[in-house]
Amino acid sequence: MSSPTSEQAARRALIITHTPEDGTVLEGTTRADDLYHWLRSQGWNYRRTVGDFRLQASPNKPAKRHAIDRTAEGLRTRGFDVHIEIDDTVRTFADAEADRAVNAELRAERLDGRSGRLSAASDARERAGRVVVDGIPPGQPYLVDHPGYAADRNRRERAFKNLEMAAELGSLAEKIAEQAKTAGNHMAYRHNPETVVNRIREFEAEQRRIAREVERGDVIERLFAGADEARHQQLREQYGVSPFTTEHRQQLAVRAEWLEEQLRGWQSVREQQIADGKATDYTKDTFAKGDFVQRRGDWYPVLKVNKVSVTGPPPNGGWTGTVRFEHITDHVRSGDERWENAKAKAIVTGTRYVGNCGPHASIKALMDEQ
Repeated sequence: MSSPTSEQAARRALIITHTPEDGTVLEGTTRADDLYHWLRSQGWNYRRTVGDFRLQASPNKPAKRHAIDRTAEGLRTRGFDVHIEIDDTVRTFADAEADRAVNAELRAERLDGRSGRLSAASDARERAGRVVVDGIPPGQPYLVDHPGYAADRNRRERAFKNLEMAAELGSLAEKIAEQAKTAGNHMAYRHNPETVVNRIREFEAEQRRIAREVERGDVIERLFAGADEARHQQLREQYGVSPFTTEHRQQLAVRAEWLEEQLRGWQSVREQQIADGKATDYTKDTFAKGDFVQRRGDWYPVLKVNKVSVTGPPPNGGWTGTVRFEHITDHVRSGDERWENAKAKAIVTGTRYVGNCGPHASIKALMDEQ
């Protein structure tokens, strides 16, 4: 066996690993490699506590092969050997959500602690500056000819610098406190009933897309089966397709398995929310023209009932005029005891819309009738 060349010996090995629990991690880099900014541009975050890089949004998901391959290729062109190890085992929904909740809580605690330390430092700077500034008579200038001029000037400049730093530290403390609050509310936002149903719909759409991709792969395999290279080239030119690889099929299978587990979990969450009264389960038969529905706190008249949504007048804001059944938080029919109250609130909503955007026929009719 021949001995390695000096270039091969100089190449250092980096390892990219993917596990469901930790996500995609790059290990083996050093500060001298000067890779920080390039890796950040590729979607990697540096973890100072453990000294490695992790691909954004990679835990509890299938490996992002394209991002891993792109990073590995870039590292190899920079003179590194890159080894890739991938474990695409699908974690249970319950385990993944439990880990996410713990991590969000820990992050909130860390940020809250950091905010507290910055706030304390800001207060200390404020006190140090005020001790000097409050002792200066209002309007007193620098006493240039006084023997203590230099000391007085330095003392004042330190005080002004302390007050400036106090303001900067206080502003940063407030910003980090908001981040801590967001982290603390992460799971509540994640399990918001409207967010849950949107996520379910997105996952179902992706399931259908993967099924179509697999069907397309079956057709491509039949086209290429038994064909020689000349026939392959002809098919590429004629249909613009390449052979459907086993690796790609396996990746689709992993993604499909992960989606199935996610859908089971989120559908269970939604069922529990419906049982607890936190989410609604309306169908087309629930609504009729002339009813009132509530969407994000505002009431609107129903102008039309569609297959999966109702149509109402566009209110003040970004609603296009239709709202899906699962996004409706309340509903009343004519004759219900809450009818007049809902009608009055719908007129308030309509009045706001009229004031901002111009009258709408159904809103104007409601106002005239009232």
